[in-house]
Amino acid sequence: MKKIQEANATKKVQYNCNRNYIPLVKICGITNERDAGLAVELGADILGFVFAPSPRRAEPSLVEKLSDLAVIKVAVVVCSESNPSLQSDLLNLIDRNLIDAVQFHGSERPSNCYRAAFPYFKAIRVKSISDLDRVAEYRCPRVLLDAFSPDAPGGTGTCIPAEILKTAAKRFPLWLAGGIGPENVRGVIRDFKPELIDASSKLEASPGIKDPAKLKTFFKEIQLGCSL
Repeated sequence: MKKIQEANATKKVQYNCNRNYIPLVKICGITNERDAGLAVELGADILGFVFAPSPRRAEPSLVEKLSDLAVIKVAVVVCSESNPSLQSDLLNLIDRNLIDAVQFHGSERPSNCYRAAFPYFKAIRVKSISDLDRVAEYRCPRVLLDAFSPDAPGGTGTCIPAEILKTAAKRFPLWLAGGIGPENVRGVIRDFKPELIDASSKLEASPGIKDPAKLKTFFKEIQLGCSL
């Protein structure tokens, strides 16, 4: 969490914000150097690299090329419930300090996550308020809430229902993903004040390729939301 706290302090200076609240921003599904550089230039605190079958899958060589980019780098993995083992190429990046944390985004059991990697955090796909009870089961400082979709573990553009988020915001700091983009991020900030916002598919020109105009509008909307 130390790097997260440092990123938050930097963001307050960047946005010229004297308020106690300002969200951290994770841009996920990074597959190329151009998108990574632009995201960081615009204000991303964390970049997410997918290490799972996906049109947004990143090559280990990309993370190596971005080693000097001053941003937190997270590997997103999708493991089975009983076998959360990490790929050897990802373990190599972790051992070389090129990856700062692992985001488990599959059906991993709580007891297996902390045995497989550290530091880590868990993403939980929620479709009902009762799913929020699962957050306390994981031994990590934060849990990322993502929208449930039967089609894919993430990157579907689906939003979490507002009633679930209102309940979640009363229980713990919100790390929030699922259908967040330029058209709704200001409202998300206003209504739920998440500690972290995670965006991917709503910022794309095509799967795995970010749209520069959407990225720029997204960060402008965040700044406007923080000024309300």
